[in-house]
Amino acid sequence: RRNFLKHYWRPLLGTALIWLLFDTVEYGLKQNDAAIFNAADDGPYSRSILTVAATRMLVLPSLAVAPWLLKKISSKHVQLIGFAGCCVFNFILALAYKDLKEITILFDALYMFQLSFQSLPGVSTMAISAEIFPS
Repeated sequence: RRNFLKHYWRPLLGTALIWLLFDTVEYGLKQNDAAIFNAADDGPYSRSILTVAATRMLVLPSLAVAPWLLKKISSKHVQLIGFAGCCVFNFILALAYKDLKEITILFDALYMFQLSFQSLPGVSTMAISAEIFPS
């Protein structure tokens, strides 16, 4: 056991931190999607659920792009691009939330871009773990 931790503490810590960052972004938004879309809307809550479903479906192509990018550039760079994109779009959404909620199509588009960038660390987080600890 001592030899294992002595030799593998850095990859274990790196993997744990990557998962922590990804889970913070991924689940923090997913659990609140319907509330985000329903916040300033007078319509029924079911409409916000349909909006969430539609945005998730429209982001599916980014899940196909992520593995392709992993073949072209390193998983570290895919991670960085994904987290940077998430930061930029979340920052825009947070700063201009009240104004953007009035322009529904722009809000939804920015939110989908954020979700698309979120796919990059999602796929690469699993790839990095598989590279470090192959089964």
